[in-house]
Amino acid sequence: MNLLQPAISGLLAGGVYALPAVGLTLVWGVMKVVNVAHGVLALLASYVAFSLFQRLGLDPLPSLVLLLPLFFGLGVAVQRGLVQPVSRQPEIRSLLVLFALTIVAENVITRIWSADFRTLSPPYAATSFQLGDVSVSTVRSVAFVLATATVFGTDLLLRQTYFGKAIRATAQNEAAARLSGINTARINMLAFGLGTALAAVAGISLALIYAIQPTVHILWVSKAFLVAVLGGVGNVRGAFVAGLLLGLAESYLGTFVTFRWVDFSVYVLLLLVLLFRPQGLYGTPSAAAS
Repeated sequence: MNLLQPAISGLLAGGVYALPAVGLTLVWGVMKVVNVAHGVLALLASYVAFSLFQRLGLDPLPSLVLLLPLFFGLGVAVQRGLVQPVSRQPEIRSLLVLFALTIVAENVITRIWSADFRTLSPPYAATSFQLGDVSVSTVRSVAFVLATATVFGTDLLLRQTYFGKAIRATAQNEAAARLSGINTARINMLAFGLGTALAAVAGISLALIYAIQPTVHILWVSKAFLVAVLGGVGNVRGAFVAGLLLGLAESYLGTFVTFRWVDFSVYVLLLLVLLFRPQGLYGTPSAAAS
């Protein structure tokens, strides 16, 4: 049996799993807001990219030039209009507000694009190439490269820029960051915008691989939560490593065990991590900042 094939498939899938988790873990770590709308915002980007491809012939990857600033602005609007007004109230308020946004956005998507399955199929979507004895999907490779570049670009932003250091300081101790002269309200707003822009990248990457329909965001956000918790909330590098481990686990379990046990097994893994290492594999935002 060729053991390299599931390894390559698992790594490619894991990189894509990590992508939606990065934006989710960023907002969760900085603002202490569990953004349950993250998946539906990613799905909205998928549908917008689908429309641009169908009507204008614009390839999904170049369409990111348009979608990144658009979804950054959308994230800022959501934070200012919905999240910020309840930021001083119990955390359940922001959770309920974002859950309501999820329902509204899902219904808007259904109204505009219908409930039919859609596929984002550029010319390279059905092609593959050989890597020795291993067949590698072109579109999964493209999505993996995009995910890797996004994750490490975000990590570089967080570690090497004033904006990134302000985000990390706010994540560690918002009160101390405020006393140090950081405008934490503005940082929260920009962090939510950045997280939503990352959701757009995730949505396009996922739509290149999987068919989309209005409720698929539930699966996306559940996987993103799993990866974020495994990697350590607020830890971008941890999310990437956890995504790779999850992809490998699913790939090898699917090879040697029936697929019916795959989801069960990975959530047992999550349970074990929460029991024995609740801070995640890479630790909390404080550890991530070191």
